[in-house]
Amino acid sequence: MEADGRRVEKLGVDGPPPKLLGAAAPRNCQRKSSRGAGAAPLQGSAASRRPRQQPDSTFSSYLRDNSDLRNGVNLVTGQRVAEIFRVEESGGVTVAEPEFLSECSPRDKPWDRHRADADQIAEMYATHPDFQKLGGRVALCSLWLGFAWARDRQDASAQTLKLRNAHFCRVRHCPICQWRRSLLWLARFHAALPRVLVGHPTARFVFLTLTRKNVPVRELRTTLCAMSKAWERLAQRKSFDVVLGWIRTTEVTRGKDRTAHPHFHALLMVPSSYFTKRYISQAEWAEMWRGASRLDYTPVVDIRAVKQATLSGGGILPAVRETLKYSVKPSDMKADVGWFLEITRQLWKLHFIASGGVLKDVLRAEEESEKDLLLLRDADPSDEPASLFFNWHRKPQRYKRADATARKDR
Repeated sequence: MEADGRRVEKLGVDGPPPKLLGAAAPRNCQRKSSRGAGAAPLQGSAASRRPRQQPDSTFSSYLRDNSDLRNGVNLVTGQRVAEIFRVEESGGVTVAEPEFLSECSPRDKPWDRHRADADQIAEMYATHPDFQKLGGRVALCSLWLGFAWARDRQDASAQTLKLRNAHFCRVRHCPICQWRRSLLWLARFHAALPRVLVGHPTARFVFLTLTRKNVPVRELRTTLCAMSKAWERLAQRKSFDVVLGWIRTTEVTRGKDRTAHPHFHALLMVPSSYFTKRYISQAEWAEMWRGASRLDYTPVVDIRAVKQATLSGGGILPAVRETLKYSVKPSDMKADVGWFLEITRQLWKLHFIASGGVLKDVLRAEEESEKDLLLLRDADPSDEPASLFFNWHRKPQRYKRADATARKDR
């Protein structure tokens, strides 16, 4: 199978195609919506849908109406046999109904961008035999999404779309999983913050960035291990005792000369007296990091105060988002195939997040399942099951609405 002119391996799916759920009468989708200005209404009735024929179980007939194949779009490795991850499509959606996910729910527009990035990452992995299995997993990630109506947390009288069903590959550098993982950690931090602040109501936060000079990408693993040991030595210094708790993440960016720039982002929780009696200046942090890293130069260090934290998480969330964002940004991954594949080798099974003090284990980073990435922590038992489904289509690079009454039985 060809993907953008490159020869790639065709990955199969074990077992016969699963059965389709039987069709049910479509329900009215019109709701008071909190989807934002400009969002098209979701409408539908049994009379507005054309009657559907019972599909046969063959793969070719199932993909008969797939827009990617019909339009001659080359699929990413593994997607051609990925019918178990697709929702059946039909021509039953009326013209008046919004066709794409971004039209149904503007706040879910990032799905299109991240899934398009995932297609590119899968193609890059497919170019090398050592990474074709990873490419196959990324290619199958979130090919369909199932949403349900749920009460909006900001407006109890309105309802909004909530993700209820999806398949995630959980590959470290998958743009979708990287994004969902960041949202998961942010949600867990937000949930734990009130409990932390009860014990330390006047605590403040500072955002610390620690860097080193760029290194050849083949030396990245050794450099990151040295940086982790340097952090341990830093945390043992007497000056660091002022820190009540911390969360540290690792980010790697691509240099213009194809080198790697590793650095730490750390969110430090400190007492209010830090800014009056025990303040550590930027120059002092730089000297502490130089000594802990055993460097013969003074590294670049940035330290800045974060707005006062509240029980609702106000003020601190932007700094938390910056701390818990991607480990390698997608634009760097897509810029250079060779650099990206070597980065994957160098970062294999390294831990990129750590915590200590009163913030230890608030993120529970080692606990991650497909259900966790659905972010169902705010789900209510009264919430409806998934009723709106969207398939990924590569040619428009958008999630397109599928038949809401029938989906593949996984």
